[in-house]
Amino acid sequence: MAFLGGPRLLDWASSPPHLQFNRFVLTGYRPVSSGSGCLRSLFYLHNELGNIYTHGFNSGTCEVTDVSLEYVQSAFPFHHKRSLVDR
Repeated sequence: MAFLGGPRLLDWASSPPHLQFNRFVLTGYRPVSSGSGCLRSLFYLHNELGNIYTHGFNSGTCEVTDVSLEYVQSAFPFHHKRSLVDR
């Protein structure tokens, strides 16, 4: 199932032992690769692509939100330190 020039994907029996924890996922395993091979795997279909994109997108969104909130809090400091009981 090579797509967009990706490597030939492995089935469950020929995948590395550390990936054989789910016997119900039968095909689509990425072969062991280098760091650049891992980056290239973002652009072809395999059985982990959904996890990569959903977790990566959420991580990026959280990071952007955190940086944005830090900027807003530093640019517009709030001096209302009263508790709800004091109001």
